[in-house]
Amino acid sequence: PEKAKRYREEKNPTEEEACSMCGDVCAIKMVDKYLK
Repeated sequence: PEKAKRYREEKNPTEEEACSMCGDVCAIKMVDKYLK
């Protein structure tokens, strides 16, 4: 668990609104943006 936590913290900065998998092309993030 500690190794996975460290990897996640390195790859996913806390100020990011999307995960590292899709980043700026996140479908959930895009839909949220257009529904507001």
